[in-house]
This record gives sequence, C-alpha cells and structure tokens, in this order.
Amino acid sequence: EEMETDFTSNSPSIPTNNVSSSLSDSPNTSTMIPTPIRAHAFIAIGKLCLKSRNLTKEFVPLFARELSNERNTPNSIRNNILIIFGDLCTKFTSQLTQYIPNMAACLHDDEPIIRRHTLLLLTHLLQRSYIRLRPSLFYRFAAVLADPITELRDHADYVLSDVFLVKLPKLYLNNFLQTIFVLTGVSDHKDDEFGGTAPSSTELEMEEEPSSTTTTSFSTPINDLSQFYNNSIKRRIVYSRLLKSMTNEHKLELMSKLCRDVLGQVPNGTITLKDDNKVEKQENMLRDLFWILGCSDIKVGGLGRSNALGRAEAAAADDNEVIAAVQQAKGHILSKLSQKHVLQIMIPELVRLKNDLELMHSPLLSDLMVYFTNLYTNGRSVRDIVKITFPDISSEIEYDIKKFNEKLQNENDIIDQR
Repeated sequence: EEMETDFTSNSPSIPTNNVSSSLSDSPNTSTMIPTPIRAHAFIAIGKLCLKSRNLTKEFVPLFARELSNERNTPNSIRNNILIIFGDLCTKFTSQLTQYIPNMAACLHDDEPIIRRHTLLLLTHLLQRSYIRLRPSLFYRFAAVLADPITELRDHADYVLSDVFLVKLPKLYLNNFLQTIFVLTGVSDHKDDEFGGTAPSSTELEMEEEPSSTTTTSFSTPINDLSQFYNNSIKRRIVYSRLLKSMTNEHKLELMSKLCRDVLGQVPNGTITLKDDNKVEKQENMLRDLFWILGCSDIKVGGLGRSNALGRAEAAAADDNEVIAAVQQAKGHILSKLSQKHVLQIMIPELVRLKNDLELMHSPLLSDLMVYFTNLYTNGRSVRDIVKITFPDISSEIEYDIKKFNEKLQNENDIIDQR
C-alpha cells in the first residue's frame, strides 16, 4: 500500500495562504496569473494532496469554492478541479464526502464539457463504490434525463435504469414523489444533503443505516436545479423516462401514493395553497401530479419497462409462449386492479379536491378538469363503472366536464375571431 507523506510536518511549511490566493486569482494579488498556469497549478497541488491528508484538508475547501464559482473561474480550471476531486475521492473518501454536492451541481452546468465530465466521473465513483447514491445525487442524476444532449440523457438513463434499478427494484418508486418536490422547488432538499442524515421513508433503499454526521465547511449548492422550477417541459421529460422503466406493480403503487400523500392532503389542510412564498411552486407540483396521473406512461397493463430487465422479459416472452401468456394474464389482472384503484381511491379524493379548489377559486381547477375529461374520454369502462358505483358523483363530474368543455370552446372561438 502506498505510504502517505505528511508534507506539513516533515518538510518546511508550505505558505498555504499565498498559494490559495494565487490559485483563486484574487484581485488583491499584485499580478494576475495566466489561466493556463493556474490550471496546471491546481493539478500540481492536487497531486501533492494525494500524498498528504493534511494538505487535502487545507486545500479541498478552496477547490470546492473555485469549482462552484461558475462565473469567474475558467472552465479549464474547473475541469481540472473535477479531476482532482475524482482522484482524492479514491484516496481520502471520508474527507471528500461533504463536497460531493459541489461536484454533483456540475451535472447542470452551462458548459456541456463540464456536464459530461462530471457525469462520467460520478458514474465511475458510484460503480466503484467510493460514493453512495444518496437522495440528493439521485435527484440530480434524474434531472440529467432532460439534458439537451442525447448522449448525456442516455448515459444517465443507463446508470439509473440498467445499473441501479436492477440492484434496487424500488429505487424509482421510493424516490419518485420526492423527485417531484425537488424539481418543482417545493422541497429544497436541505435535509437530504450528503453530510449524512438518517434516511426517511422516501429515501433510497440502499440508505438503510444512518451514516456518520460530518461538518460541512462549505455551503452545499441547493439552487443548481432551479432551472426546473418554471420549466414544466423538462420536468415532464424526467417523469416520463422514470415511468417507462417502472413495473406495472410499482406504477399502481405510485398512483396510490400520489393520491394518498399529496392530493388527499389538500382537502385535509396538510398541504395549503395560501402561502404566497410557496403557492406557485405548490401549484406547479399539483399540475405535475395531474399530468403524471393522466399520461400514457403510467397506464397499467402493458409489458412495461424499457430498461434491461424489461428488454429481458420481452425477449423471454418472444422465445416462450408460456411466459408470454403469463405476462399477458398478469397485465390483464393489474389492469383490473388499476381500475379498482381509480374507483375506490382516486375518484372520491379527486372530487373532494375539486370542491376545495372551487371554493378557493384556484387556477388548478382547469388542470383537474382536463384530467377528468381524459379519464372519462379514454376510459369508457371506468366511466360506466363510476356511474353504477357513484351515481351522484358521476352526474356531477359529467356536468362539470360538459361546462368545462363549453368554456374551452368559447375561449377558442374568441381566439379564432381575433
């Protein structure tokens, strides 16, 4: 095993303050050091840190600060810092754990090369088990599914769906709801920082034991996902790709969780839409829920998943008629269960929510009516069963849908006249 050299005790002291100011290109320095020299200096200091735990403790906060200083630190330097962090994670893992958020924030950097390098680096560290897929890292990886570059989207999809979802079958189910909260800004995920808090029920399966608490000397970036707060298109791309890799059983369980833990809490008053500071984010969150419940990717009954396990199941069904018949029967049963779930849980909760939204004169009412319209239009059997099971509710819904469609038609006619 390679011996660790302690430069700070066995050699003349290194003037770390001067080195730090030179590396950071502080305006207080008498001369501005050219960027290429600074970039090589970071690499050199990083190599020295690999030999000394004390030097690592001294310089890692500087590295983290410069990595997060997107406006003033050149990309070549930030790219070199990522290399340094990757090397140090393999040598002094415990000291680097609290700075993983600074690396993960680069997954959504403006510079494509930084995003790509960060994605490959974190993938390497995860697969080698130098770091763990904690909730905050999962949210950021999931957000890469909406990256404008196809290569990065596909790579993130592979890491999550074909690597970790195979090891942890409930990975998406356990974290889907919290992902919605994070991407809409309802939750700033401070409680899920990498410093290591005890896992909650919504966290990753792998975090079964609370890790040791560390003291963070550099603030964790919490705004790197703010670009999603007002971008429903990017959020829905993420939801869609997650849903496509989920099993039918997990989709059914997810629908129950969305209705029970969110939609059912609005009439109860647990979730309010009156806080001026959060109301816009909460409304976006509820709109996303209506969209998820109505999208084709969450429908139960098909062969489902697009990940490695799903492709393996499809291949097995093609080669064996018995397996194909079992999968088809299973899908049919789950489809029936889905209809029963819609009837017994979702419809009453949604009607209660509709009444509350009407009293609040909430703009969310139109989004809810769009979902009801799609449910009644595309699910004729559901509509017929609702008429029998809940005749009063069915008449009320049909009347509201009729009025809602008339209102939309009138608005479209006004637009056409203009």
